[in-house]
Amino acid sequence: MVINPRAQKTLNMKTVPLKQAKKYTEARFKEFGLDAKKILPNFSTNYALTQNYLNKFALDIPRNKMPVIEPDDMKAFEAKLKTGKIDIFKPFAKGKRYFPSKFKNEYERQQWLELGRKDGKIRDDMIPVNIIKFPAGQLKPLQSQIWLNLVVKYIIKFGPAKIGARVNNTTIIVSREFYIIDGHHRWAQVMLTDPRLPMKCLLVPFTINELLKIGRTYGNAIGNIPNQ
Repeated sequence: MVINPRAQKTLNMKTVPLKQAKKYTEARFKEFGLDAKKILPNFSTNYALTQNYLNKFALDIPRNKMPVIEPDDMKAFEAKLKTGKIDIFKPFAKGKRYFPSKFKNEYERQQWLELGRKDGKIRDDMIPVNIIKFPAGQLKPLQSQIWLNLVVKYIIKFGPAKIGARVNNTTIIVSREFYIIDGHHRWAQVMLTDPRLPMKCLLVPFTINELLKIGRTYGNAIGNIPNQ
C-alpha cells in the first residue's frame, strides 16, 4: 500500500476515527512484515484513550508560540533553572520582568541567560526542578495535532515503547499540571503501546502559562527558531 505523503498530514489522532486508524496502522505494519495485533495488542483501547486526552486537555497553542527546547538542550535548561541564572522572580536585573520574544543580537541572548545572577540576589531564582519518571497516562498533551502516520512510522522503525527504550528515556519537559511542552509524538508512541509505561520528565514547578513564557524566551536565547 502506497500512502500519498501529503495525505498523511490529515491523519490527526484527534479526529481520525478508531476504525480508520486501526485499518491504517495494520496496513502499514503489514508492509514491513509485522503484525500490529501482536505488537500493539491493546491498540483500540489505547487509541481511544489518547484521542480522549487530545480532545479533553489540549490547549492548541500556535506552533510559532511554542518553545523550542530540543532533547540535547535539556541538561543545560535544567542547570540554568537550578542555579538561578534565569531571572524569574523579584528583584529583576532589568528593573522589570524581562521575557522578550526576540533578541537583537548574540550579546543580548547571552546576557539574558545570566540575568538571574545579576539581580542582587543569588538564591531567589533557583528553581527545584527534578527528573522524574511518570506514566504516560498521567501526562497531558498541550497540542492536539499528533500525526498517526509519524507515530506508526516511529514504532515500526524503533519498536514499541518499553522500560529502557529510547522513547521512554528521552527527557520531555512538563509543567506542574503535567502538561507536555514538547515530545508529543513520543508520548503518543508510549500511549499506544501502554499508558502505564513511564516517561522521563523534567518537572518544572510552574503553571503551563508561566512555563511557556520561560521556555519561549529560553529557546530564542539559545538560538532555536520557533516552528512555523
